[in-house]
Amino acid sequence: MLHAARTWFGLLCGFALVAFAQAGEYDYTSFQKIIQCKAPNGLFTPNSTDDVISIVKQAAAANQSVRVITPNRWSITDVLCSESTNGLVLSLQNFKDLTYNQTANTVTAGSGWQVQKLSEAIGQMFNVSFIHLPSFGSITVGGAVATGAHGSSLNHVPSLSDNLVGVRVVQADGTLRNITDAATLRHYKVNLGTLGVITDFTFPVVPLFKVQWTTTPYDESVLTNGTLLDLAKQSDGIYVYWNPHSKSVVAAVMKYVNSSAPGNDYWNYIPNVLEAFRAVQKTEYEILQSTGLTSLFCAAEDQLHARLTSNTGLYQLIAPYFENAVTKQKSGSAFGNGLTSTGFSYNMLSSFCDDCAFNEPEAIYFNDFGIDMPLDQLVPAITFTQNIISRLPVCFPLSDILIRFIKASDADLISPSGADYVSIEWDTTHRNDPFKDPELDLGWVNWVSQGYLLNFNAKSHWGKTGNFPHYANPVGIPLAAQLYPQLPEFTRYQQSIDPNGMFLNDFYKASVLGNATIRATKTYPKCALTYDCVCSTDEHCAAGQKCTDVPLPANKTAKICLDSDQQAGLLDTVGALVEDFNQHF
Repeated sequence: MLHAARTWFGLLCGFALVAFAQAGEYDYTSFQKIIQCKAPNGLFTPNSTDDVISIVKQAAAANQSVRVITPNRWSITDVLCSESTNGLVLSLQNFKDLTYNQTANTVTAGSGWQVQKLSEAIGQMFNVSFIHLPSFGSITVGGAVATGAHGSSLNHVPSLSDNLVGVRVVQADGTLRNITDAATLRHYKVNLGTLGVITDFTFPVVPLFKVQWTTTPYDESVLTNGTLLDLAKQSDGIYVYWNPHSKSVVAAVMKYVNSSAPGNDYWNYIPNVLEAFRAVQKTEYEILQSTGLTSLFCAAEDQLHARLTSNTGLYQLIAPYFENAVTKQKSGSAFGNGLTSTGFSYNMLSSFCDDCAFNEPEAIYFNDFGIDMPLDQLVPAITFTQNIISRLPVCFPLSDILIRFIKASDADLISPSGADYVSIEWDTTHRNDPFKDPELDLGWVNWVSQGYLLNFNAKSHWGKTGNFPHYANPVGIPLAAQLYPQLPEFTRYQQSIDPNGMFLNDFYKASVLGNATIRATKTYPKCALTYDCVCSTDEHCAAGQKCTDVPLPANKTAKICLDSDQQAGLLDTVGALVEDFNQHF
């Protein structure tokens, strides 16, 4: 039995709407304005599959490239950019059809649905649920599948991309295909937008359930003594918040329970923040960074971390908490010491914010870092991180260091090992002028990121960490071809359906195909400040900073930007640090 819901903008009074086009060059950015893109041939907003077919055929005739984007553009790499010389961009924001197949127990949804809103719709309309979801629910279904956005679970597939059982796609020749065979679908799980215009996705669903969260503080020793991994293996999902400054960890553990269980809470993973409060926090973070005093940043992070286990007081920026889904009052069982909070899966697996901290006006922009590595690399990576922090202290008042766990994937462009993996993540706040002034944590971020990528078989999430992990650079961070064994199979399929590269962009050509000409354009004065490059000269750093060689395990070297006082203090301890590396790695 099929149940369908059609959105109003697909049809109006029985007449198909005409696709909207913005003629001429269309300029756009990531949500945090660092990634800046140009589409020489404009923006198109189709309202039907026929519109998409027409646009693709016209682009093919004019030898133009096509890039699908979303309204808010959450990626902070230029994976979201159109091909730089002859591209047009196409938004599928109007594609929100929804069908439930009760016999097959699947839902088919348009690419323009936002993840949390889709989850809420199928829960309330059809009494079904996805088994797990990406953490941030404001992203679209199309973007989530294209980049492999995920939640955190070793016992359930935590991404929409890995749950994919069907796609409806307009290919480069204008052909509309429905693809359901598993061997071909593997290419569409994390596709970077290179396989056509995917208008609809089909996913399996399960009966609606509730999620019970229990949040408990620990000493940071759980990161390396096996306790954390045991929690992850035993739970339906887990989010781990690590504050290295206070040497403490908060573990938020999920348990799936029956939909009749008491509780109607909502997970505010990224809460709404009033404009006035955003203005105060934005000013505070700029002042704290301009002082160069890490101790002040650490005091702010300690406040955030304490609120993870408190149900009272103000909640700072993206410090998560729970509230009643109906009354919007903070739940008495908010992120507390051993307390629980329970609500429907569509309110507890993925979070949505309308008045986000990064909304204009008074937006607080940040860089979102996420580096994935095989599960067996977590303990050595934590030990390495602790070694670096002991020499170059760091704090993250936006988010702590977040650790998430991901079940193995068979997608071509996701897990480098084909096994379960872990993601280590953090956020850094922009300066008011991010192209001129360095973030306080710049040196640490570059040191640790390069260490993860060069020593722990790691890779960056396609939409995070800036561009430098995806491009070859002076310290030899590998290209995608060295991380993904199935990449040749992916490229063969891509070329078979799009021989002229209509859906390729500069990011894919540089980071996946290894086009050195495009890659070279990412090196420019102060490029390390926006994570476009790893410094090779002082020119790539801020004024007064030095591009400095620092040690990594296995006799490798990272290059990072440091202030002169940081450089002097650090170089005095390099010998001891190398000894630590030789002892532990």
